Amino acid sequence: MNVNLPANEIYAIGDYAVALTLFEEAFNKFGDVKRAPPRPMTSGGRAISSQLTDGRVLKQIEEGIARNSIRCGHIQKGFQMAMDSNSAQHKKECAAVLETTKSFAEAGALYEDCKLWENAASCYICMKNWSRVADLLQYIHSPKIFVQFGKAKEAEGKLREAAVSYEKANDVMNSIRLYLSADYPDDAIRVARVSGSFSGAMLVSRYFEEHGDMETALRFLIISRCYEDALLVAFKHGKSETYVQCIQDEFTAIPSEFLDGIRQVAAYFEEKKDNFKAGKYYQVCEDYKKSFALLMKAAQNRVTVDDNELMEVVIQTVIKSENESYSRTLVEAFKTGLIVAMEDHKGGNYRDAHATLVRTCKELKSHSMKIPKDIMDAHKILHYYLLVRKHVTIQNHKQAAGLLVALVDNISKFPTRKRLRGQKSSKLFYGLIIY
Repeated sequence: MNVNLPANEIYAIGDYAVALTLFEEAFNKFGDVKRAPPRPMTSGGRAISSQLTDGRVLKQIEEGIARNSIRCGHIQKGFQMAMDSNSAQHKKECAAVLETTKSFAEAGALYEDCKLWENAASCYICMKNWSRVADLLQYIHSPKIFVQFGKAKEAEGKLREAAVSYEKANDVMNSIRLYLSADYPDDAIRVARVSGSFSGAMLVSRYFEEHGDMETALRFLIISRCYEDALLVAFKHGKSETYVQCIQDEFTAIPSEFLDGIRQVAAYFEEKKDNFKAGKYYQVCEDYKKSFALLMKAAQNRVTVDDNELMEVVIQTVIKSENESYSRTLVEAFKTGLIVAMEDHKGGNYRDAHATLVRTCKELKSHSMKIPKDIMDAHKILHYYLLVRKHVTIQNHKQAAGLLVALVDNISKFPTRKRLRGQKSSKLFYGLIIY
């Protein structure tokens, strides 16, 4: 209920001293009404006696006194009356008035009482009461407040606290900058990755370059899409392979601007006659013709590289190229022993040869490629031979002899056993004397 008191009209036009006087007179008359029987009273020619007996009228009078006291410079009187009020709206209005008079402590207390946390924090920031601001941050979501708090903490030299506040304000660059300045690189990396900020990634890269961690510096140059700088750093510090690996780690589909850099890495290894690495990286930049040719050279030259890795890269090149001629060449390579290490067989290293054939068969099968009959036959023969040795070792000669039946026609393929030639008339004899 809004009572049409003359003081309200005076307040509205900004004559606060007069309004305050009228509100105080009304308050005093209200006390007279309570002590005496009801009788008509006027103020400025308007009857209010019937309204003064209403508690809501007293509430409005008291609120008017509080507001106008603040306006007239009676800060503590107005503040205390506002704090004693049960009206959150009235407290909010008085707090706003107190802000205009730069009475931030009182305004903040009233805002807090109304649970207007962000308004309260703004007041405490104005008076640099950072402990009170810190107490309220748990209730606050406004980026503006966190930015203000971050600036204050940075000015105090409390860089990690400032970084945390900037992060909550989603101010990525300032957050990363201060985490790095405070030597909390893991937090800076986390923010850079979550935000996807190219500029933030660049800050991280510079930090790690200055600290001598070139691999991490390179990774964040790549994340920030600084492809030319990344390539220069890679070659300068001998990290060209890391360069390619980081690109593959960070992107599902390699961005076109990185393909030329990867091609330069492949050409670098080609010039060094490292056919395997050159072929591997030509495959990454989708130059399958060069990749396949160099990988075949690597297989022929028996480079110092893990057989499984070589087979995997060759097969992936064939699959990605979708070139049938490469597929036929690869199968032939398997059959002729370019990749399958049949030299082990020739040298009598049958167990190694068997293991290589097993890997080859598994690799072909895992990529849904048909296993050539020659490879299957070679695998079968070696498998039987190793079983014969096992049975002879445990004195199971009858079982060994049975297995040798399947090996007699291929005994010449086991050079270390050539002394058995000319004795094929008795298959059982082979089983008994093989060891």
